[in-house]
Amino acid sequence: MPISKTEAKKVRALQSKKGRKAHGRFVAEGVRLLEEACRFRIRPAELFFSEAIVSERGRRLAVRFQKMGITPRAVAAAELKRMAGTEAPQGLLAVFDAPVQNLSELYRPSMRNALMCENLSDPGNVGTLIRSAAAFDFDLVILCERSAEPYSPKVVRASVGAVFGIPIAVTTTAEALDYLARKKFALVASALNGRAGLKRVLARVKDRRMALAIGSEADGLSQIVLDQAYSAVRIQHSRRVESLNSAMAGSILMKECYDSRARRKK
Repeated sequence: MPISKTEAKKVRALQSKKGRKAHGRFVAEGVRLLEEACRFRIRPAELFFSEAIVSERGRRLAVRFQKMGITPRAVAAAELKRMAGTEAPQGLLAVFDAPVQNLSELYRPSMRNALMCENLSDPGNVGTLIRSAAAFDFDLVILCERSAEPYSPKVVRASVGAVFGIPIAVTTTAEALDYLARKKFALVASALNGRAGLKRVLARVKDRRMALAIGSEADGLSQIVLDQAYSAVRIQHSRRVESLNSAMAGSILMKECYDSRARRKK
């Protein structure tokens, strides 16, 4: 069934925050991202492909979605390029319903480790941290205040599809802190002036749920987060650089958490 001008306009609108909010949907494009959606059994509401530019790998992926009950819709290459947010789309574009982003609805008692990001406005950093959280077995990502929107095209691409595999809540710092306290998470803050090493802190909180808080490289975490933290930690590194960017620092700390759990299981 050909796509109408109205439908194409709605898809193009999803490139903007206003459009995503209005329609309650987001867009993801490219073979690798949609392979991740398929791997996590996340069904798109719509799947579009262009025969002229889709690869053989993309065709196989379209067949996999068909087996999930999603019928791909053929569009001209020029139309797909207008709907896409990249200059060289790979011939596949999908529209997804926006997941639940309410913290209280996403929480599960089995969750042990959460990542809290405060005022991380750079989509690349947010996407990278979401990917690292998934890679290092964190159960939940919480984005607070002026953090980048989790289902914007840039964050989705930077996460390399990890947004499909981990719950992501969007809330205020105050609500996040209140919720983490009520659920008895030990809040560990990453800070330049932190005095403890994460390994030592993890040894003390090993039997508790733990939330790792990351702030922006420029401003760090707010004082209210630092005041409520169980401990503030820092990464030891050479004086050749003043600081690490948020994505790198958060990823290193999450890897330490992952290694610590692996050692305890032995």
